[in-house]
Amino acid sequence: MPEPVNSPPRGLRFALFAHPSVQAVRFATKLALPWFLTASEYGEAILPSLLVLGLQHVAVFGLDEALVSARALDAPLWRAMRGFQDRLALSLAALLSLVGLGLHAAQGQDQLGLLLVALAPMLFVANRATLPTWLLVRERRFFDLFVVDLGAVLAFAGVALLGAAAGLGPWSLVLGWWANALAALALATRRSLDLVPRAERGAADWPAVRRTGGRLTSAAVLGYVGERLDGAAIGFVLGRPALGLFENAQTVGHVLLGWGQNVADRYLFPTLAADERAQGSGGGYLRAVRTTILFVLPPHVVLALAADPLVRTVFPASWQGTAPLLAVLALAAAARCADLLAVTALKAAGQAADVVRLGWARLALVAVALASSLPHGLQAVALAVLASRVLSAAVALALAARRIEVAQHRAAAALGRAGVAFVAWTATLTGLAYALRPAAASWAPLAHVAVLGASSVLLWGLARGLLDRGALRVDLARFRARYERGARP
Repeated sequence: MPEPVNSPPRGLRFALFAHPSVQAVRFATKLALPWFLTASEYGEAILPSLLVLGLQHVAVFGLDEALVSARALDAPLWRAMRGFQDRLALSLAALLSLVGLGLHAAQGQDQLGLLLVALAPMLFVANRATLPTWLLVRERRFFDLFVVDLGAVLAFAGVALLGAAAGLGPWSLVLGWWANALAALALATRRSLDLVPRAERGAADWPAVRRTGGRLTSAAVLGYVGERLDGAAIGFVLGRPALGLFENAQTVGHVLLGWGQNVADRYLFPTLAADERAQGSGGGYLRAVRTTILFVLPPHVVLALAADPLVRTVFPASWQGTAPLLAVLALAAAARCADLLAVTALKAAGQAADVVRLGWARLALVAVALASSLPHGLQAVALAVLASRVLSAAVALALAARRIEVAQHRAAAALGRAGVAFVAWTATLTGLAYALRPAAASWAPLAHVAVLGASSVLLWGLARGLLDRGALRVDLARFRARYERGARP
């Protein structure tokens, strides 16, 4: 499908730097909510959302990613995809409503049941926005995607915060999620009107697309369950207050993971898929690995080391139990970023079966972690989740290295030097952070965060200057060139 004349920006720079403003709104909203909600109220709302979002992966049926990778689209294929998703979403919404009514009648789960009934119709509304949004992804219409994402998150933020301030408790989040879904549907539909297929033939066969979607659904559901099973287990076994603290720590620790997920879905996947069709995705994949090592993993390390003073700065006293969880879950998020990168590359390379197998491995690892740690409390669960995430990432990266042609690109990617610089920097910064602890006990929390942040930047420049100097010069030259282009009248 040709790109419309005067289309919005398509490049990497816009994909990388527009979305953080969306993440910033979402992140600020999540930081503000603890000032209006207790951990119990927050956990009460999060638990049904985990169930609804899991079913949403089923309702989408992998047709979002199947749409991106399809060779061509036409009107019959589009109608078949829409109709299939609508029927599936309505069936799942009805099923979820029945489950909610049953839980409402059960002793001790009446609030959970009501929340599920209220959220069930949102499955259909959210699903209607999926294919229009992924039409924009397919054509890499990043500005339009930015408008959709920003409008949806602003709707969520405004409604959820107003509801929380008005004392609506967990219902404030339910209203916020509804506002988010409705705004996303309206904006995605409007922005993708010119991309909706109108030709009557020439596209891929619907049964073939549906089979691809089914495989991708298995991978998506397994990935989601493997990633969020910890929250559901905590909510049911350790209680809603524990889930509230755990989810709050994940909100802060996963802030870059959310950005990485968006970049992987909206930029990396369609770009690597196009590379794979044209010349093979090995070079692009290894450049993405190097970028992850140099620019995605380091902030997670800083976040883990600064967890205690950061939580004391940002959250009320009743939420201070977030700090020890954040120190662990920030590192788990770093491992998940590496896992996500490998899985995205495998999907782009057409290795759906491997993605499904990785999903099963991730689920097995987290299930073992939870079974062994839940009797020992919340901190033990966080440590077990970290261990399972590290193992999952190691398996995914090893499999991607075997399945994707990367040998001829290794020297250009300079992964070894980047990895050595990262390990040296991590060890030095960790040692400094522990050496500062006695003196930092008398500092203001914000000052402690500032010292750790400044030290991390200085040490990072030193590590790269000593161990990755050539690549650092190239990175600085590129940054300078982009700055000069942007400064020209």
